[in-house]
Amino acid sequence: MAHPFLSGEWRRNPLATGLIGLALGLLLAYGIGLWQRHAALVERDTAHQTALAAQAAEKASLNARLAELETALATADARIALLRTRLGVQRALTDLDQRNFGTANERLKAAATVLQAADPALLGIEPPVLAGVREQMMATHLVVASDLEAQRLGLLELAARLEALDP
Repeated sequence: MAHPFLSGEWRRNPLATGLIGLALGLLLAYGIGLWQRHAALVERDTAHQTALAAQAAEKASLNARLAELETALATADARIALLRTRLGVQRALTDLDQRNFGTANERLKAAATVLQAADPALLGIEPPVLAGVREQMMATHLVVASDLEAQRLGLLELAARLEALDP
């Protein structure tokens, strides 16, 4: 006698047919579930990669904007240093007119120190030109004199040179 499965007798047994149908249905449902899960994971991975690319582009844009703002800040700081230097020379000129020679010298040296902080490249000035103005400021020494005209003209020339440097 042959085995019932091989002889085809199982087809007549409704329980065996039902169990086999149920097993095939479960396998089919499991396969469909795996396929749907894989499709959902691929879709989610694609969305995640798109979001990461958008974040990277935004970060690059923000970094470029940050670099631009840092350059603008450095340029503004250099221009402020130049303006403070001009103000220091004007105050030294006022102190000279009031015969405050020591204060005028101190203001002139302080203005030269402030000018050293200015970056000539950011101001669009040749470095030797700015260095020459600074050296002239450091070399200027105001002394007590009855005739202040020569010293006053020297400070006015210095102020004019500084004003010419302002972009």
